[in-house]
Amino acid sequence: MNDARCLLQICSLAVCCVVAPASPLQAEFVAELYGGGSFTNNADVDFTSSLGGTAVTLQGVKFDTSWTVGGRVGYWFKEVGELGAFGVGLDAFTFRANSDQQDVQLNIGGSSLGTFRIAPIDTSTVAIGFDVLRFRVHLAKRDEFQQGQIQPYVSVGPALFITETSDGGNIFPANQSSTKTSVGVKAGAGLNVHLTSAWSLFGEYRFTHFTSDATFHTSAPFAPSQITTNTDLNTHHVVGGISFHF
Repeated sequence: MNDARCLLQICSLAVCCVVAPASPLQAEFVAELYGGGSFTNNADVDFTSSLGGTAVTLQGVKFDTSWTVGGRVGYWFKEVGELGAFGVGLDAFTFRANSDQQDVQLNIGGSSLGTFRIAPIDTSTVAIGFDVLRFRVHLAKRDEFQQGQIQPYVSVGPALFITETSDGGNIFPANQSSTKTSVGVKAGAGLNVHLTSAWSLFGEYRFTHFTSDATFHTSAPFAPSQITTNTDLNTHHVVGGISFHF
């Protein structure tokens, strides 16, 4: 009888362990939605012809302030000691880097030819970021928030940028578009604040860098060619959003 009672107790304990919710100190999945602004640094735009010759550079092109919207799924591994946790993430977002009609410096072969008025150039980007390294610190711990109610974090990793570039009249014929894919980098830092154990709010600064290139066709008599544009885009993003924890 004692053996039967002991076996029943062991079985009951095993069932409780299976159906009980995971400890908050264990790994967790996170789904996030966010939005905010993007600010792209001034940059040089190089024009190169397939027929050869010296590249033409538009110096110091200014880009409009735009928006950034996206979503991210992440996985946080088990807590490292009592400090925090490492994680990974997959991030998809979109933003624009448009330049309006403006006067810029025209440079050919290292020689400045003075001021040149350019037509608008619109750049629309969809990015897929791979946060191969994320780390968060667990602060303000208590019973309800055993992993901390306040969680500063950092992240870094490569990103794939799919960019559509539309020229408004710098190349003839006008109003051409080109879509290219390039690899760059995304890094960020933010602060996550839990309102409950199931969801939280966060704010984040992130920086993206990639080289945007585009290819356009010209229809000059007797010398049709391709014109390639090349621009290093460095963009600052300030976003905020909501996180759901599982």
